[in-house]
Amino acid sequence: MELNIEITREDYIDFNKFYFVKKGMKKRILIVIIAAIILPVIICIDHPFYLPEYLIYFLITLVLFGGLYIGLMFLYINRTGKIPTENGSILGLKKYIITEEGFMHEGEFHKGIHHWGGIISIEMSKKNIFIFTDSIAAYIIPRRYFESKEKEELFIEEIRNRIPEE
Repeated sequence: MELNIEITREDYIDFNKFYFVKKGMKKRILIVIIAAIILPVIICIDHPFYLPEYLIYFLITLVLFGGLYIGLMFLYINRTGKIPTENGSILGLKKYIITEEGFMHEGEFHKGIHHWGGIISIEMSKKNIFIFTDSIAAYIIPRRYFESKEKEELFIEEIRNRIPEE
């Protein structure tokens, strides 16, 4: 199976949103909760412990720190779309080929094969399919290049059958 596609900045931003929201959300929520627990303790360190006061500080910290953290995260995600250069290895025209040996990739300035043992998982967002080769590295395949839902599902199944164990 062969796909000829073009990766746009919007596709790259979608990948970053997927990674930061879907893959890293548990860790980010944990950071916000830990901050919401620790900061009220620091604020109230000079007073005797009073549970209602602590809970108010906890909720204020949770809302403020959580909102600030998530807002900055989305600002960062949208800025990441400006990082890749037009003639680099991320954006632009790509050719992907599924072979017995592995997942072949070809761009204007690169060509190679990623053996099936090095593919970690295949995951999807609403707009793209991501073939992960590391915790934060993936091939981006826009769903708009499939002629039908059936052909997209066939492509996904073909890769899933070749990945050692997702």
